[in-house]
Amino acid sequence: MSAQMVSSVRRVAVVLVLISLVLMIGALGALAAKKPHLHVDLIVFGFLPLFVGGVAFSYVVSGVRSSDKQAYLLFLSRVSGVLFLLVPLATVMWGRYVGVLILAISSVLMAFFTALSAVSPRGPSVRLSLLSMASTYVSTAVYSALLALRGDIHRPEIIGLLYALPVQAIYSVTIHSMPSTYGERADARLVAAMHSVVWLGLALLLVDARWGAAVLCLSPLLYFLAARVYRVPMRLRKVLDMGPGPVRSSHLYFLAGHIYAMASWVWLASSTILWLAGSVSLLAVIHALVMGFIGIHIYIHAPLMLPVLLGTSTERRYGHAPLLLLLASAMLWPVARGPAMLLFLLSLAALLLVVKVRGVPRSLLIPM
Repeated sequence: MSAQMVSSVRRVAVVLVLISLVLMIGALGALAAKKPHLHVDLIVFGFLPLFVGGVAFSYVVSGVRSSDKQAYLLFLSRVSGVLFLLVPLATVMWGRYVGVLILAISSVLMAFFTALSAVSPRGPSVRLSLLSMASTYVSTAVYSALLALRGDIHRPEIIGLLYALPVQAIYSVTIHSMPSTYGERADARLVAAMHSVVWLGLALLLVDARWGAAVLCLSPLLYFLAARVYRVPMRLRKVLDMGPGPVRSSHLYFLAGHIYAMASWVWLASSTILWLAGSVSLLAVIHALVMGFIGIHIYIHAPLMLPVLLGTSTERRYGHAPLLLLLASAMLWPVARGPAMLLFLLSLAALLLVVKVRGVPRSLLIPM
């Protein structure tokens, strides 16, 4: 098996991320073509699970050793990767019922893969993060299976899918990346409470959408506490004392991004309250979650993660423009969708300037 299988699994992660980006472009095209149902399917069942799955693959397999004893883990990851690729295809061709069923199966495999990899010798921070990721996939599998049994998947259920996979995956990665970058550890008790709130919210969502959405909206607060995001201002002061250069710029981007993340949660909580009061539609909450909270975190990690995942280098032109434009787009969406979409496209363009790849990604040049 050796390093070749590990390398092949990493290329599965690259393929998932690249296809997810294609699906995002397709979702924007569907919106322009006035096909909202297809737009939702390509985002919720395509772009987000594939992008999150690709990042999770790369993150988890980075600690799997190239030995025959762990060959079963790598084989399991490849099977789950193929199933993830089938989720958007099945959803578009045969409907959301089939899509969530395949998502449930692939999430079960990913949960086993992630939990077993946490048994390997790791630091406590990484182990906690992997167990958190395993919990993410378990809850996604259970919730998706229940939706498949119900066969009724509309806006409230989509809120649940968003919190189950992409939101919890964000939690799992950040509870390691944020504290460990600055020599700290996440609070394991708060991590457990954070996932418990999500599980409770998902259960309530199946009974009463209003209560479920309200409880789920509280989970980011526990996440900010568990990952010690509230210490960002103190860390910013230390980073500002560093000498100028790309390292300082990357730290400033990373830390400032989490300030935007906290602002996006304030907007998400406000949108949820307004929906509960009957002032806005549930669609406004969904866009506050996707374009705001989830989108901001993708923008935080993309410039720092994609070069490593693709095996290439970037221009490293870190700036606040992508984050500011994206948050403004999310906040503007309920009242002016056209200008909001323009701001979103501008945020993508600004992000591309940050992530601008130099050369052909090495991960795509290695033969399978």
